[in-house]
Amino acid sequence: EVECRWINGIGVDVAAVGSRATGAEAPDVLLDDRFHIGSVAKSMTASMIARLVEDGRLAWTDTIGDAYAGVEFDPAYAEVTLLEVLQHRAGLPQQLTIADEEDELLRALPGTPTEQRAAYVAEMLATPRLADATFQYSNAGYSVAGHWAERVTGRSWEDLVQEHVFGALRLRRSGIGWPATPARPAQPRGHFPDGSALRAQGVDEYPLGPFMHPAGHVHTSARDLARYAAAHLNGLVGREDFLLPETVQFLHTPLPGAPYACGWQITGGKHAHDGSAGTFHALIEVVPSEDRAVVVLTNAALPDLCRVVADAVAERRCGGPGGESGDGRPIRSSS
Repeated sequence: EVECRWINGIGVDVAAVGSRATGAEAPDVLLDDRFHIGSVAKSMTASMIARLVEDGRLAWTDTIGDAYAGVEFDPAYAEVTLLEVLQHRAGLPQQLTIADEEDELLRALPGTPTEQRAAYVAEMLATPRLADATFQYSNAGYSVAGHWAERVTGRSWEDLVQEHVFGALRLRRSGIGWPATPARPAQPRGHFPDGSALRAQGVDEYPLGPFMHPAGHVHTSARDLARYAAAHLNGLVGREDFLLPETVQFLHTPLPGAPYACGWQITGGKHAHDGSAGTFHALIEVVPSEDRAVVVLTNAALPDLCRVVADAVAERRCGGPGGESGDGRPIRSSS
C-alpha cells in the first residue's frame, strides 16, 4: 500500500510493505496499522513536558529536590534539574531495571499506573547517583520525568501524552502499549528471533509494566509518526505547530559537544532516535537543513533494515530524486 500526496504544501510519501505476522495466512500491513516505537517515545514525553513548560506548569530549571519533596532520595539528586533528566545528565541508572528478577517484581507492582511509577521512581532515586553524570543514557530518567509531570498536574502520564501529543497533533492511530491486544488481535505482531527465523509475539506475551511507559511503551502508525516528525521539523525551521518554534529548537539543542538533546540524538545535522523493546524497531529522523523528515517502522527488531530503508526514502523523497516531485516542487517531509 502506497500513498503520496501534498498536505499544507508538504510532500508526504507513505508506504506499507510486508505482513502483520509470520505465516502464510497473515494479512499484509496497511498504512494505518500500529507499530511499537520503543524509545522513540522519549521525545514524546519530552514534548508533553515542553507543552507544560509553555503553559507555565513546569520550568526546565525545576529540581528533583523541589519536585520530589517528601520522597526519600539520594541527596546528590537534590539540585538535578528537569532539563538534565531529559538530557540524560542526571546520573540516574542506565537500565530501566537492575535484574530480570527485579523486572518481574516491578511488573507486579500494585495500584494504578501512576502509583506503580511512583514506587518505581522512589526506588530509582534511592539508588546512589552515578559519579560521572555528564551523559548516561537512562530509561529510568524518563520514568522520573514522566512521573514528575504527574506530580505537578495530578494527572496520569497516559492522559497527559494523549492530550498534549496525540490529541494536539490529531494522531488517531497512536496509543500506549503493544499494537496487538485482545481488543485489536489483528494488528501487527512483533517478532522474536528464533534461530534463523522469526517467531510472532503473542497478544499477551512479554508484558511491559507502567513503570516503563514514559521511556518507551507507545505504538503509532506510519501516518501518525510522520505527522509527529513533521511537527518537529516545522519548529526547527521556524514554522509554528503544536509547540512554539523556539520551544522545539530548545528541545533539540544539546550542550556543546554532547550527543543528546531532549529525546533526540544530534549527529551531523540529523536529529534522530531509534527504539526497540526487542520485537519491533522504529526510526525517526529530522534534517532541518534539508527541510525533510523520515520515519521507518518494522515489526521485527531490525535496526539495520530501518537504516537502509530510511536512506532509500531520503533519496527518493516522494516522487523523484533530488528532492523534487513530478511537478518540480520541493519535498519537505517523507516517511
